[in-house]
Amino acid sequence: KTNSRAETIHRDAAINHILQTRLCKINKCALIFEFSAMCYYIMYLQQHHQHMTKLLYVHGYNGSPYGSSYHHLKEACGDTYELHTIDYAPTQPKEAIRTIRQYVQEHGINVVIGASLGGFLTLQLSGLTRVVVNPCWDPAVELPKVGYTGPINEYVDILSSFLKTHNDEDRHLCTGCFADGDELLGTQYKAIFAKYFDKVYSISDGHKITAQSAVEIINVHLPETLHDKIVEFELPNGD
Repeated sequence: KTNSRAETIHRDAAINHILQTRLCKINKCALIFEFSAMCYYIMYLQQHHQHMTKLLYVHGYNGSPYGSSYHHLKEACGDTYELHTIDYAPTQPKEAIRTIRQYVQEHGINVVIGASLGGFLTLQLSGLTRVVVNPCWDPAVELPKVGYTGPINEYVDILSSFLKTHNDEDRHLCTGCFADGDELLGTQYKAIFAKYFDKVYSISDGHKITAQSAVEIINVHLPETLHDKIVEFELPNGD
């Protein structure tokens, strides 16, 4: 009986050793598989990130880079577009335009989306694919109506320069989205915009970008805009 019990203990120990060895091998294989899968997923994310179309959002007067409009656009972008944003000083529009141009070049931005006053600044980025939402076409006229007391001469100069230098090659590169219910600017600038650019669309809601209008901008009008070849932006010399 003693020998039988010893044999049983030895046998059980041998079986446990075999099972533990196999389990160890299985766990190692599982860890290797999980590590390989994780590496593959990281590589996929990096490649997907590199090939995503990059958008830059330029907010309006009294807005902020990460305000509600940005978040509505961000939600609409999902995993399809990479949304950037930028701030600027409304009292220095020429410097703001230079800052936007510099950001576009440094971050490889493909499309600039500007709203209201940000739309006016975005209009000045000739040669780059862009979308303007309820653009403030004439800030020198419109800004004082909403309490702006800063200098307006630069805005006058910028608009004058735009009207003199605009060319037909830029007509298809800028898309205008105008809300029929824009309570701030109305629809007065829609017809003026259409004199200079080919793509003019109506969107829902009012002046400010909402969840609904963001979906229309990102999922409907942006893809239509991107049917044309995206033009890579080169920073011009001087101002």
